[in-house]
Amino acid sequence: SGAGDGILRPEAMSVSSSSSDLVEARRSARAERLIGSARLVRAYARLVSGLVLLTFVLCHLTSHIFLLVSLPIADKALVATMWFWRSDAGTLLLATAFVVHLSNALWSIYIRRYLLMPAWEVAQLALGLLITPLLIIHVTGTKVSDMVLGTAGNYPSVLAAHWLSPPWLGVPWLVQLQFLALLTVWAHACIGLHFWLRIKPWYPAWLPVLGTIAVLIPALAIAAIASFFAGTIATVVIATASAPMTWLALKFNAAEYFSLMVLGLTGSVVLAHGAPEK
Repeated sequence: SGAGDGILRPEAMSVSSSSSDLVEARRSARAERLIGSARLVRAYARLVSGLVLLTFVLCHLTSHIFLLVSLPIADKALVATMWFWRSDAGTLLLATAFVVHLSNALWSIYIRRYLLMPAWEVAQLALGLLITPLLIIHVTGTKVSDMVLGTAGNYPSVLAAHWLSPPWLGVPWLVQLQFLALLTVWAHACIGLHFWLRIKPWYPAWLPVLGTIAVLIPALAIAAIASFFAGTIATVVIATASAPMTWLALKFNAAEYFSLMVLGLTGSVVLAHGAPEK
């Protein structure tokens, strides 16, 4: 019996193995819970940081749209919509949201075992990664310049710098860059919003309205920026050509006015040809 005391019985070995398996199972369950909690925190961080960035973009584009009214009103709208984001707290919040959102995107790529993913996710990731290089010049020339050099960025100075940049394919390259950046940011945001809200029960009914708003906001912002340039050019042309146009108008006599009247009537007859109701 003495020799047998040092030998474990099968029953004892089974109990020891079961205890070891139980400990491993508990550790595995704890690790799974930690991983699940980390994923949940990362998802909430992505959502909250994205909504903060979207709020900033909406404020900025809203002030752009007021360029359709006038430059002074647009400047007042810029001050009203951006006052928080220009404060220290707003700058810190915006910078934190940007770092969190970008880090989350890079981490989601890093932990992937393969790059096979849906087309919408590829588009969202690609657009998101393009935002930083597209906006770096604009951010440096406005926010960084204001903080480091003490400048005060406003619409006249920023728009002048954009529209007076060297042309590429007939259009100033900084203007093209800003339009591309605007569309990239907005498309990235719309994709993210759609795939966040699609599980909401009210979303399908509101989709036409939200889609219309999603198209109108960037369209109005781009139209406002372009209309400022067109109005400026038209003003310069009229001011430059006012003297020769006035001189030419003073040279008109009865014969010239009669010729213009005949030309107008002839044009009306030609345009109305074949349409009796006209």
